[in-house]
Amino acid sequence: MFDLSINELRKVIICRFDEDMTVDDFAMLDEIGRSRKEIALYDCIFDLTHVQRVDLPRSFAAERAEIPQAFKDRERVYIVNRPELRDLIQRYADGQAAKGWRTPQIVGTRDEAFALLGVTSADFRGF
Repeated sequence: MFDLSINELRKVIICRFDEDMTVDDFAMLDEIGRSRKEIALYDCIFDLTHVQRVDLPRSFAAERAEIPQAFKDRERVYIVNRPELRDLIQRYADGQAAKGWRTPQIVGTRDEAFALLGVTSADFRGF
């Protein structure tokens, strides 16, 4: 599961994954993206720092990379603090780049992600 927080002024959403990361999480994110058209104007931060268990098929990153970016021309920043998760996200980013699509950025801390998008934690509220 995950939590969403939003900064309406700066147009940034944070998706903070809980301990387990599953295919169902991504299906739910896709559904939110389809049903809430206004968030297509938002940059996204995906915080994976609390993820302890990844329950995704080995082919998941490559398959996901075949899907065009949901929020076209918006920034995607992944906060990743574990090597195996960094490898997964890097495979996804490489697949997106191979398609000629905007590549998500990968950082190690929330501070780095916030600095990239010019926001602070105080700028967000629950979604």
